[in-house]
Amino acid sequence: MQTYNAGLVSPHQIIRHRFRIANPSEKAATVHVVQKSCACTSTAADGMQLPPGSSKEIEVSVNVGEQSGVMHSRIDLATTAGDAFRFEIEYQVPSPDLTIHPRIVVLNELVPGGTERRSVSFQTGRSDLRVVDVRSQSPSGTEIKWSLRKEEVFDASRVVTYWLDAHASQGATPGKFEIIAEAVCNKPSNGSNKFRVAGTILPEIYASPATLSWGVVKVGSGRMSIVEIRRSTDGEPLSILAARVSSPYLAAEIVKGAARDDLANYSSGQSLVKVTFAGDDVYDMSSRLFIRDTLAVDVAAPQRETIHVPISFMVMADD
Repeated sequence: MQTYNAGLVSPHQIIRHRFRIANPSEKAATVHVVQKSCACTSTAADGMQLPPGSSKEIEVSVNVGEQSGVMHSRIDLATTAGDAFRFEIEYQVPSPDLTIHPRIVVLNELVPGGTERRSVSFQTGRSDLRVVDVRSQSPSGTEIKWSLRKEEVFDASRVVTYWLDAHASQGATPGKFEIIAEAVCNKPSNGSNKFRVAGTILPEIYASPATLSWGVVKVGSGRMSIVEIRRSTDGEPLSILAARVSSPYLAAEIVKGAARDDLANYSSGQSLVKVTFAGDDVYDMSSRLFIRDTLAVDVAAPQRETIHVPISFMVMADD
């Protein structure tokens, strides 16, 4: 059995992956579908002809439903030469009603008339995040102020930090108290408006090999992404040796040399990794590509040190 793990996906997303099927016999063989999951299809496989000793790729697609959890879709194939194959696509549909557990910030010994600042961070998870409340379990006379609007919405996969200021009036009781910040993930938007999104991921990349292990691109109807990699610290330049992409939705190539008009902030001597969406798929506003272990970059650095590399992407929507 060959298994492909698609990772986190959105409801109604279509997953596509190419598997290889072989005919080791000395006679030509015909492929036919034995059984399959209801959401799993491979139209080109049924009736495919395999010459003796040959192999071909087949595309298996899964239409993701609304049921949340870890899901498995399978298709069983057989050939007239007696060979059998099972291909499986594993994926996870997150619960749209996911609630992030409250984070508690403890402010120690805030004296009457004093002010103390703390930060609280959330990993937004797998859906858009909306902060609904910040409340305190504190002595009377303590006021809590925070830096962002309650209804502000953040994209999935981001870490959001709130700065909280606590002020105790002169009549407050001294002592310890807690701030509880709570956030709730919304269901993904079902809107179909085209849009443009840009973002920056700041991983720690070490000397070769280095991997951006976790990234998310929220796409509109566009299919192009440009990833620029450059070293953010002074010193010897970072040299990009290779880039590999494991996602079936993306393809990567290294662009080196003279400036190109279609790549912003590109100058001679820099190296860019240009990432494009593969195939002809068009994603609406509710789609998200959750990409795990997608972009692996081999780099040459002066020594094995931590290198903070901004990786910027932009997905352009159609006009």
